[in-house]
Amino acid sequence: MATNAPKGVGIELFIRNQITPAIHKVTNNDVKLDWYHGGIMGDNRDWLGKMKIDQLQGAMIDGSGVHLACPAVYTNAATFYV
Repeated sequence: MATNAPKGVGIELFIRNQITPAIHKVTNNDVKLDWYHGGIMGDNRDWLGKMKIDQLQGAMIDGSGVHLACPAVYTNAATFYV
């Protein structure tokens, strides 16, 4: 999972303290998430390309990323999870 969120602030703390443990709980630890923070995997365009070739299974994309993935979708700066 890729995100532009830097480690140790805001949404990253939510990911680490809420999202990841919840996923582990509901999957009985069968699903392991590796988070790539701070844009080290690139940006929305890079993430979508890596998902197409199965190098990345998900990302926290913003409205512009949703528009890149599906131009028919209009978003107003909302954050979506893929």
